[in-house]
Amino acid sequence: MARTDPRITNDSPIARLRIEQFWLVGKKTAEKMHKMGIYNGAQLRDYSLQGLTAAFGKAGQMFYDFARGIDDRPVVKDWVRKSVGCERTYEHDIHTKAAV
Repeated sequence: MARTDPRITNDSPIARLRIEQFWLVGKKTAEKMHKMGIYNGAQLRDYSLQGLTAAFGKAGQMFYDFARGIDDRPVVKDWVRKSVGCERTYEHDIHTKAAV
């Protein structure tokens, strides 16, 4: 039986989130989800665990859980920032340092 927070309804904040707003969903993952007909949290919740893990591997389980309001990661109240970073996704793969 799936663990689902009963407050996660079609009008809940999670259901209304655009798929791009979910943790771990970047440009490529969002494009893949869009091709699967997933544009928001409600549509993500409607997908089966089997379907999500087939499409996204281990991350499929996390997407399945997040859409149902399940996040078993411990809450860390106090933490020390170890670094500051910035990333950029290029439209095409870069193979040399000079191209960056």
